[in-house]
Amino acid sequence: MLRTVKIVLEPDREEKCHYNMASLFHGILMEKIDRNYAGHLHHSGLKPFSQYLGSEKGDNLWIWTISTLTEQAWQEIGKPLLNDDLTEFILKDKDLRLAVREKREEHPYTYRELTGKYYLNENPKRNIKINFLTPCSFKSANQYAIFPELSLIYKSLMNKYDAFSDQFSLKNDEALQHLCQYTRIRSYYLRSTYYYLEGVKIPSFIGKLDLIISGPETMVSLANLLFSFGEWSGIGIKTALGMGAIKIE
Repeated sequence: MLRTVKIVLEPDREEKCHYNMASLFHGILMEKIDRNYAGHLHHSGLKPFSQYLGSEKGDNLWIWTISTLTEQAWQEIGKPLLNDDLTEFILKDKDLRLAVREKREEHPYTYRELTGKYYLNENPKRNIKINFLTPCSFKSANQYAIFPELSLIYKSLMNKYDAFSDQFSLKNDEALQHLCQYTRIRSYYLRSTYYYLEGVKIPSFIGKLDLIISGPETMVSLANLLFSFGEWSGIGIKTALGMGAIKIE
């Protein structure tokens, strides 16, 4: 089951929201969840959730978005955040108190429903516009890769989908090759940046990417499924710490 909750927060003083602060919210999550489950997450590779921080224009309000990719992750991480007793968060590093103004639970999807909506769609979109809301990066050959290479984008999504989906497996070198073959970047508005994490600067990119997918409809449908899934999973590394959040326009 794929679920998302958005928490609207108001700081107790004028403070600009920045996506780098999401790592602090990851710390809050780890403090609130069961210790055994936190230990399990610490030692696991791909994490069954993503989270990131944003803001609403014109208001001194922050938006914290948490998405879970499995039912267990929802029960352990997402659902407790909806508790009525949870009315504020404190960022100790910044001596900042954030009052909870609203909690928005979005429509959940099973993997079967997601597959039916996107992969089995008779008229899949051949033009996919991706908005990278927070910095995205990949690890390739033990180095950070900061270019939006299609192979790295698709491989990241396929690995995450395979790790948590209860549907079919997408981890297929031939499918990956075909997706890259039939996809081209029509336009982009990207810039390089850094994501600051515990004193480390992670090279990354942020912005918009406009893709065109040609070839058979099965490949187009598969691309649509993967990118829609990416709105929950994020793309690239450290999505549990606030990186790689996307929105499909």
